[in-house]
Amino acid sequence: PMDLGDLLASMMGGRGSATTMPGGNSGSRGFADLFGSQGGQPNFGTSSQRGSSMRRPPPKEGYTRPFRCTIEELATGCTKKLKVTSPIFDPASGQSIQQEKIYTVDVKPGWKSGTKIKFKAKDGFPPITFVLGEKPHPYLKRKGDDLIWCCRLTERQAKKGAKIKVPLPDGEIFELSTKDKAPCRDGDTMTIRGKGMPLKSGVPRKDRGNLIIEFRVVSNVNSKQ
Repeated sequence: PMDLGDLLASMMGGRGSATTMPGGNSGSRGFADLFGSQGGQPNFGTSSQRGSSMRRPPPKEGYTRPFRCTIEELATGCTKKLKVTSPIFDPASGQSIQQEKIYTVDVKPGWKSGTKIKFKAKDGFPPITFVLGEKPHPYLKRKGDDLIWCCRLTERQAKKGAKIKVPLPDGEIFELSTKDKAPCRDGDTMTIRGKGMPLKSGVPRKDRGNLIIEFRVVSNVNSKQ
């Protein structure tokens, strides 16, 4: 009669009294290590390998995450609360669990797109760098520390001059007249010094770039400025 152990061994492709499975274990223990204990989901590694991978330290260079601000926020400064979720090794359960951390970024007036804010590794979270991006503005464009605004004038306004108002990102409504410049031609520009974005190293509301107004002359009387 065939021994039960030999029968099982032959069915599993082995030639001895026990079948060696991945991880150096044998018999049914090998199946447990291969498929784990959570509903048969494969984890593709032995228990010792999984433990070492969960304890693997985060990369030294850390991670990079983008965040965005409006021109108004970059003109006056603001505080951003940025939530990050990261897997953290839990010694009690021996598993990796998802945890959240809130990072506070104090955005200074005059910061530009591409500014980097770095945080060191802490509380199990890896080093992280937040990179500032600038949201598009409906009518202002930023070029360095200057602001560019396109002003549309009718042919009559271009010839006679007009009073115009420019809402600046810090809340100021800047008023000016084009009568001294009349007649305005399509493509003409006007530079208003000190009405642009605050300089990063300057004093807010004092050290600023320029506001550059680009004039476009249109034939439609109902065109909006």
